[in-house]
Amino acid sequence: ITGFGSLGVFPTMFAWYKPFGVDVHDANHLIVPDIVDNVIKVTTDGGMTWRPDATLTNLVTEGGVLKFRWGAFTQVSNISFDPDNAGHILVGTIQAGIFRSCDYGTTWSKVTNSELLPNVSSFYFTNNYNAIASSYGRGLWKVNLTPCRRRFIPRPDIIYQFEFPVIYYMGVWIPIRDLGNPDVCPRCAFYFVDQGEIRSYSTAANSNQVNMVVLSSGEIKGLDAKGNAVPLPFKTATKAGQKSAFAKDEKLAALLKSKYQVKGIYLEGNIFKGLILAKRDLNANDLPKQGPARPDLHGQLIYDGKTVKGIRLYGTGFNKDVPLQIMIDGQPVQLQAKEQYNDKGVFMLEIVFPFTIGGHTILVMQKGPNGMIREAYTFNVPVNDEKKQ
Repeated sequence: ITGFGSLGVFPTMFAWYKPFGVDVHDANHLIVPDIVDNVIKVTTDGGMTWRPDATLTNLVTEGGVLKFRWGAFTQVSNISFDPDNAGHILVGTIQAGIFRSCDYGTTWSKVTNSELLPNVSSFYFTNNYNAIASSYGRGLWKVNLTPCRRRFIPRPDIIYQFEFPVIYYMGVWIPIRDLGNPDVCPRCAFYFVDQGEIRSYSTAANSNQVNMVVLSSGEIKGLDAKGNAVPLPFKTATKAGQKSAFAKDEKLAALLKSKYQVKGIYLEGNIFKGLILAKRDLNANDLPKQGPARPDLHGQLIYDGKTVKGIRLYGTGFNKDVPLQIMIDGQPVQLQAKEQYNDKGVFMLEIVFPFTIGGHTILVMQKGPNGMIREAYTFNVPVNDEKKQ
């Protein structure tokens, strides 16, 4: 995932929640509050690219009058997509009220007098665009809304700009490079088409076992996750004049309009795991590789008696030869001591800082070969009557 910092937190006495919304009609469409960049962000390609929603950010902060976040906590407390009405979205906040879209988030408006309802924790859509909103500390509220105009509201056209090959399955996709450890699926293999594309495939009756693949031209070859050649577990045919069988899949059709081609098929044994989409012929260099550990952080508060004097931060997936940059609650911090790495590549960094009661965010940044690596850690300093063990 690129272009996204970190989720915020909606805190309650008993649990903390990370507010984000996933479109029930399109799992590639997400809306999230980014507390690193202090803006609401939107993706329509499953998180591969993000864009800021300046209009919604401006509404939830009342043009800057209200804070977007304070520490780890965010003004946005809930984002919900209406399961019965595509394009209808509600966003709840801590102080600013409730905001609504009828066109997939293209435009937004405030629900009248909704600022009377603070700390919106969830929505339950009832019927005819109405909803019940729950609030932390203020009970349940009916949200009576006028129906969205029932003219056809088309989903905005999506042109996918990424150039890397992806695996597509049932409306969602993932870059081949992000499949992770290839040892997780030792029976999985990639079947790439040279000088052509897949026009259709068929499976055995009442199963997901592929038994036939139809090509436009060229030939298809199999490779396992380590790049070794494997035999084809299916029959093939070449039909130059046959139209693609994938046009009925709306999301797949959008990818094909973006100049992708069905350049292969991904199988576990002979069980279908997805179509391989790319804009060029593929080879062993495009297979997923065992890469370094993804950045991860966790911490432990340091107490001086009953007072928090700092935090002991642990991190993996960082380069010990490149210095770290640290920000606490959005402000850069000059470290008094350098991080220490053990023989497993885990660093420990003791940060002395006067953390106040409540939520905080530590952002760790490091220059990497493909840009800046950023990983955030959120935590709460509780009210304590005695030392934590």
